[in-house]
Formats: sequence, structure tokens, C-alpha cells
Amino acid sequence: MSNFNLQLRQAASGIDPVVADYALGYFNHISSSTEDAVLAQQLDIPKEVAFLEELLISAGGDPVKVDKLSKKLSETFTKKLKDNMAKLSITGDTSKRLLDINLIHNHQRDLDSSLALLQSTTDLEHTGRIMETRVDKKKLQKAEAKIAKKVAKRNNKFVK
Repeated sequence: MSNFNLQLRQAASGIDPVVADYALGYFNHISSSTEDAVLAQQLDIPKEVAFLEELLISAGGDPVKVDKLSKKLSETFTKKLKDNMAKLSITGDTSKRLLDINLIHNHQRDLDSSLALLQSTTDLEHTGRIMETRVDKKKLQKAEAKIAKKVAKRNNKFVK
């Protein structure tokens, strides 16, 4: 339906360009909603198309042409939604991704090593003398958050 703008201009040639742009944006919203797993289940195509039809007629569009366009839109959206829901039932919901088991183990290892550092004092032997060290918890949390952000960014490069 890449020529929806042309069909819209033919059906409602005398309407304000702002209203036409709004209708085009609404059309794009409905079209993208049919592909989204969550929004597709909330989508009521006849209601959405009826809103568009009412909008175009009230803006001065030809009722016969607008009715013809809305029927075509309704058929197209219903078919597209049906196809996408069938594809979704086969491939599964891509908005819910499974975590890689290695990522979970690495995260647990990182937590264990971080928790070991949170003790208030740690004795270190350095060049023959014993030193007591203290960990600033706020600085440690800030550094861990920065590292976690980098790791998440790196892991998102491989998830598609």
C-alpha cells in the first residue's frame, strides 16, 4: 500500500493537507501495529478504518470514494494482520528473547567476584608488608554499572 497517499488524495482531493498528513500517519500506525506482537492483539481494524473514513468524509472527501478506499484498507489490513499473526504463531514472539546461558553464567561470576570485594576490609601482602584496604562502595557500584553497560552494548550487537 505504498500508494496510499495517492489514493487518499484521489478520494479526498479537497481536504486540508494537515488532515491528509494526519490520515497518512494514522494509516502508517495501523500498518505497523499489524506487525507488532503486542499491538496486533489490541488492534480493532474495522474500528480504526471507520475512524479514518469518518475523518476523511468530515474533512470534505467524496463519500463514495472514501467508502471504497476504506473497504480496500479494511481488506488489506485484515489480510496483513492474519498473515502476520500466522507467522508469529510459527516463529514465536520476537519481543521476548531467551537469554544465552553463557551470559547468565558470566553475570553470576561477575556478581560473585564483586560481592567478594564488598567486604569492609581486605588484607593484601605487598612487598613483604601487610596492607589493609578499603573499598568505596559507591565508586565500585559506579564502575560496575559502567562495565555492565559496555557488556550489554556488546551483547546487543549479536542479538537480532
